[in-house]
Amino acid sequence: PHPAVAPEAVADGGGGGGFPQELHDMMQAMLDDPGVNNEDGEPAFNSSVIDDLTRMAADPPNRTDPLGDTANLPTEAAPWVGEADEGGGAGVSAEDAIGDLEDELQSQSSLPGILPPSCKKYGCIQYNKYRLDRTCQCNHACRKYKNCCSDYHHVCSPNGGGKIVATEAWVALIGPTEGGRESSDKKFQSMLCNIVKSFTKGPVCHNGLVFKGTVAGRHGYFFLEYGNSGYPDVLTGRKKWGLSISPVRERFKGEPLLVRRLHPSHLDRLSKAVQVIREVPYLIDLPAAIHLLNRNNEHGFARHLWCSDFTAEILMWIGCLANNKASWNTQPTDFSSKAKHHQLHYTCPVGPDMWWNTKVR
Repeated sequence: PHPAVAPEAVADGGGGGGFPQELHDMMQAMLDDPGVNNEDGEPAFNSSVIDDLTRMAADPPNRTDPLGDTANLPTEAAPWVGEADEGGGAGVSAEDAIGDLEDELQSQSSLPGILPPSCKKYGCIQYNKYRLDRTCQCNHACRKYKNCCSDYHHVCSPNGGGKIVATEAWVALIGPTEGGRESSDKKFQSMLCNIVKSFTKGPVCHNGLVFKGTVAGRHGYFFLEYGNSGYPDVLTGRKKWGLSISPVRERFKGEPLLVRRLHPSHLDRLSKAVQVIREVPYLIDLPAAIHLLNRNNEHGFARHLWCSDFTAEILMWIGCLANNKASWNTQPTDFSSKAKHHQLHYTCPVGPDMWWNTKVR
């Protein structure tokens, strides 16, 4: 169970510090969500979430980095508009493949209704020394230690069930709207967006990577992100907190999308990056958020990421961002070509901000 937001944490209207009522209501709704567990089955919120949020609200950053008049940016049809829907070809969807695998594992189990030790059961998760019940492992080091579960290759390996092949990439900036439209059609995600905007004082609330390629045998355009999109992850077939990949047609559904074109030197590393990052259990770590808001990460990316530093780490993996303090402290608006106060050091050619019209004709 998650703690309720204490009434005394709400600002009294006199500017005494704490939550504005709207933020109070939004955070209470988040805490009441029964689905806020990570892939390891643990709560995605740490126990000090309310105290940490109260401290953040009492001392918000003074900086702001508006993007100016985004309505006058160039607009073009998103590259998948007019193309055949994703999922065509000989590839099998991740959900179908995992379902087949579950049936196969179930048939090998001596107890009906109980899966044997497997990555399907555990998830593609890092080694946890306290989970002595796990007799095999599902992380990128399991081959080295020769303790992989029998289905590791089919479910988790970047050379097997977790394989991603990307040929083109764009960084996405979600939050600004074109023509006054909402940035998400899902109430919960819009609520999260408003919370991020309230604390960062910027117009962008979320980032991710749009890429063209193949995920687990399914070809098309996909969106790679970190947090809670509200859409099923292609690799696992589940809606979950943490790293997820979804087809762009399902993810954006005709909403305008602000992007920058990337020309990475190492897109071949994307599959490995996804594998390594998704092994860390998702946790909404508010101390990490405070460090990020104040640009205080001095020694590398935080263990528990937010959407913006996650996207920065992905760009670092694929050869588009330097591995430096600017990247470790990336906030959502920083990816814009109009960003002024926090300059990212790009190490690959990158285009200017532009709108995509994602509406399928």
